[in-house]
Amino acid sequence: MIETEESYTSKTSALDLEQPVKHETYGGKRVKRGLFRSATGIVINADINGSLQI
Repeated sequence: MIETEESYTSKTSALDLEQPVKHETYGGKRVKRGLFRSATGIVINADINGSLQI
């Protein structure tokens, strides 16, 4: 088991291979409750995006 920090996992885009660290601007964003749009326009479940970043 590897313990990881979960800060910024819901703000950064797993699909764009964005590292879950603080940025000035973020590639993707939440567009609705439960939905996350990547910088390339792909929409996925926000919880899935966050879990991929952990």
